[in-house]
Amino acid sequence: MRIMFLTSKMLSNSGQQGVNHRMPQSKFYVSVLTKVITGVASLATVLSPLVANADASPQDSNPTYEWHVSSVGPSFTSAGPWNNGPVGWGPGILQFSQSISVSNGVTGQIYVSATEISGSVGWNVGTGYTYSVSYTESASYQVSVPSGRKYQIQWRNDNVCKNVYQQEYVVNHPGPTYPVGSPVTCIAYRWNNFEYRHVDVTNT
Repeated sequence: MRIMFLTSKMLSNSGQQGVNHRMPQSKFYVSVLTKVITGVASLATVLSPLVANADASPQDSNPTYEWHVSSVGPSFTSAGPWNNGPVGWGPGILQFSQSISVSNGVTGQIYVSATEISGSVGWNVGTGYTYSVSYTESASYQVSVPSGRKYQIQWRNDNVCKNVYQQEYVVNHPGPTYPVGSPVTCIAYRWNNFEYRHVDVTNT
């Protein structure tokens, strides 16, 4: 009986010791939750500047907006309207000789300086924000008019043209430069030569 009593006591003490060393369940959960919150706060502190940098736009560096020529298309020709010249009866030679004012220039929506467009297309279309250059060319033409007929000489300008594509850019200081929006097209032209024709106006 004495042996059994000692054994029971020992078991009783052992169980009490185990209870004393075991953390209550509620305190355990509070401890774990506290560690998780502390870890999340630390992670947020580390990631905060990274997220801020990732969200930062290039426009945050005091940008300016500028238009420039982005590209130029191939040359093509474009003729102006017919202009009336001299009229004469035959038989004889009908002649036309005249100094005519012609011009280079730009048409359409223009956002770039004439100086930049001139450098892009390869001919002078003006200076600064004046988009026209005028000068004089000599025109000369003649035709034989049959007897009893009346002819009129007509002439027109023949121009060489190029499409000029203008693009708006965001320029950061400092930072990258990048395009915004869609290109806007204007047409640069230069005088090339005169075209002539004669028409029978006997019955007019």
